Amino acid sequence: MAAPKKYVKINGVMKLNPEYKKWKAAQGGPPATTVANSDQALPIISSMEDHEKLNDAVTATGEPEINLSESTNATIEMMQEPEISLEAGMTPDTMVDELGAILNKYEVPMGLINKLMMLSEFESLEFIIDDSGSMTLQTDSNGPDGRPQTRWREAHSRLKEMVEV
Repeated sequence: MAAPKKYVKINGVMKLNPEYKKWKAAQGGPPATTVANSDQALPIISSMEDHEKLNDAVTATGEPEINLSESTNATIEMMQEPEISLEAGMTPDTMVDELGAILNKYEVPMGLINKLMMLSEFESLEFIIDDSGSMTLQTDSNGPDGRPQTRWREAHSRLKEMVEV
């Protein structure tokens, strides 16, 4: 069975297609999204491929394409400069796609690429993590198993994700 469209308009609002979520779950891999209330949330566009799929859905309704912000476009151009991409261990042609795959894996919005690039200006990063009693409360984020996480578990998994990015 072919994959349904990833994005659809529901009551005038672009959403992650419920049929796509069901199809993705039937594939046995990771879920289409880890957002707890994904039926209420706007879709997360985390790669150029996602952006193309979104624009396919938008133009199918007769509306104009949604452009990336100027800062995102400028960052994408900068990432394709040989000195930057080679420093990251990638070629200029593959840098955006490889970073997009990582952002997509963790549902990081593409618009944050410019903020992530700013981190390259630092030699090291330090994290201050809350260890109060409220960290045992549940968040609105689900874990890989689809169940709600505690704030502590989410912080732990997000830090691991940040290291990969």
